[in-house]
Amino acid sequence: YCRLLRLAKFDQLLSCVLERVNSMITVLLVRVFLYFQAVLFWVHISGCGWYWVGKSYENGWVFLGEDSEKFPKSFLVSVHWAAAQLQGEYEFYAFESPVEHTFAVCHKLVSIIVLAMFVSKL
Repeated sequence: YCRLLRLAKFDQLLSCVLERVNSMITVLLVRVFLYFQAVLFWVHISGCGWYWVGKSYENGWVFLGEDSEKFPKSFLVSVHWAAAQLQGEYEFYAFESPVEHTFAVCHKLVSIIVLAMFVSKL
């Protein structure tokens, strides 16, 4: 809980600093940078989740390709999938398990919300 308190203090400190900055462009750039970091965090977390779902079953998507079982490539594929879902792209994958399909549908719904929040803040 102490780390959450630090995060709250950081938000309060950032608000105080941004109030004292006279340049609207600087304030805008800092806010856009923070929103972009939040979107990157969402893509990373959802990519990790998609990788975990594909790796948790022996017939998951990670094991479908010849060399896709190797960690860096399969993780990059999962992050690419997460970023594509965030942009609204939906390619039909032959989901091997109901867990993969359920995760993909839930991820799509949450990604729509995250993208709407990001766009509304701009």
